[in-house]
Amino acid sequence: MNNYLNCCFLFLALSSCKGKTDDNDIGVVLHNDNHIPDKQANDYFDKGIKYVEHGDYDQAKNFFLKADQRCPNLPVVLNSIGNCYVVMHLPESGIPYYEKALKADSSFVKSYINLGNCLNNLKDFEKATQILYLGLARNSPYPIDRHMLFLNLASAYYYQHNKDKAVEMLDSITADPNHDQVFEQAVEFEKHINTP
Repeated sequence: MNNYLNCCFLFLALSSCKGKTDDNDIGVVLHNDNHIPDKQANDYFDKGIKYVEHGDYDQAKNFFLKADQRCPNLPVVLNSIGNCYVVMHLPESGIPYYEKALKADSSFVKSYINLGNCLNNLKDFEKATQILYLGLARNSPYPIDRHMLFLNLASAYYYQHNKDKAVEMLDSITADPNHDQVFEQAVEFEKHINTP
């Protein structure tokens, strides 16, 4: 089960790392609104995305760092750096970037999603739960953001052996008529929980 959940959250973490792209799934997650005002920083970011697409997260991270140097404190860039660290199995190195992103713009819901996922990777489920609930308290125009928060909360509760609460979080996703790529993951996760 741990590998299944890691694959789900890897997809979610990477999806949050994506910027401008023609891929519909990724566009839905990122909404094609990276808002990088500096052309050179945007070019670095786009190069980083290309490396993510090819699985070279170290190179991607280097380009995201260049984008951050050129245009500092943009949550989308900081989250991308943090996500690269998580994918490279260095989640503790990602935390400062998510925290910096939250300080720069506490309304950027993906920072809560990614920090919660990172904390889940570190098995700090209590803190992950706190961060994810803070994210739920924020407004996002994108239903997928709430779904990702609920999915990460379900994971945190599941690993704390609170299956009822995990199912409650998953039901919050499956009951929503807005079906996105998180919906199928929620259905599969719930099936797993309910299988004796």
